[in-house]
Amino acid sequence: PAVLAPTALMLLIRVEVLPDVVALRGRRSAVATVLLVFLIAAGFGTVYEIYEWLSDTYLDTHYQPDSTDTMSDTLANDVGGLVGGLWLVAWAARARGRR
Repeated sequence: PAVLAPTALMLLIRVEVLPDVVALRGRRSAVATVLLVFLIAAGFGTVYEIYEWLSDTYLDTHYQPDSTDTMSDTLANDVGGLVGGLWLVAWAARARGRR
């Protein structure tokens, strides 16, 4: 999530689905960037957890042995999203400083 979510945000900006909040300056832009990356990571993680549940329920797989597995996966996605968002903000600020 720390790499996938920022990459997904940049792709969504590139295809003009989302405005380029990364290029903007200021605290609001930084918060928006971190929040969007976090939400993308959380969304990807949620979809995958639903896939695991459906697979276990209907295909008799064993992707989710217990709720601890689900919650640790969710936590990893959320933390990864926050780290990726903070990294993207720092990277963008550093790139602007080089210009």
